[in-house]
Amino acid sequence: MSNSLSFPLLLRRFVAEDATTANRTGAELDLPGSRICIETDRGLVTAFYIDTKPRHDAIVIPLGAGNWNGGAPTPESMRHVRLLLDSGVTVLIVDVRWYEGWRGRLLGRPYDAVLRGALDYLAARGHDQTDCTVDGWSKAAQATACARP
Repeated sequence: MSNSLSFPLLLRRFVAEDATTANRTGAELDLPGSRICIETDRGLVTAFYIDTKPRHDAIVIPLGAGNWNGGAPTPESMRHVRLLLDSGVTVLIVDVRWYEGWRGRLLGRPYDAVLRGALDYLAARGHDQTDCTVDGWSKAAQATACARP
């Protein structure tokens, strides 16, 4: 009987610690201080640049509509960012809400133009193009989509 009572308490403590970690992770990263605007062929795009020292690889994380809580990335996205930063990877979070799906097509804002701008931003900050990647894309797909016309 004591085991049945302690399990829910243990589960509650785990969930509470997980929520605390998620909130603390966003605060530790100082997202408001890392907010930037990336210049693309189609205008400015909101992004967050979080650099690591010593600098190794860099990744562009395009976040669509399902990955935002108002003006900040979701706690799940921030946990992913924290793991990358702890591994020594510089992260560039890009807000692609207005560039994905029908909105992007309707407004004439191609998704690949945003990613080209993000990769150019990383290169301008001293990252080698071969060390930069787009989250979820293979190097071949990245090269094809981001090739200059």
